[in-house]
Amino acid sequence: MPGEREPESFVTAISGSVQAIVDCLDGLSEEELNWRPPIAAGNSLYVVATHTMGSAEQNIVERLGGVSIGRVRDEEFAAAGDSPQPLQERWALLRERIQHHLAALPADEWERERELPSAKRATAREMLLNVHRHASEHLGEAQLIRDLLMARRG
Repeated sequence: MPGEREPESFVTAISGSVQAIVDCLDGLSEEELNWRPPIAAGNSLYVVATHTMGSAEQNIVERLGGVSIGRVRDEEFAAAGDSPQPLQERWALLRERIQHHLAALPADEWERERELPSAKRATAREMLLNVHRHASEHLGEAQLIRDLLMARRG
């Protein structure tokens, strides 16, 4: 069973990382939002934000909340945009959905194991730890990409 503050703690931790990724988009031109570092499998900030939100949404809204979202992971890596606004708006809505689904998750669901596509099994708590880890890793990536962009500006 979750501790009294555990659902909100996960919301705060996950939201902090995703919000920081979305904040990395501020003040960038269309070209900068879509720029990819010249390395193998380099991603743009737009891709990083899109993918991180897609993963969080799939794990929390779909797998824990039971609401089908129709995610196509591969499409996230082709995402592009002309402004940060669509991602900012998406994040505002997704943050509310995450908070709702975690607050509504029954106590007995926190320890129930679920089958994941990787053929592994995980409890809700383990899934949320993974969502937080994943978002934190992509935050580091986003900060590095933004630093590279700022260096390009001179």
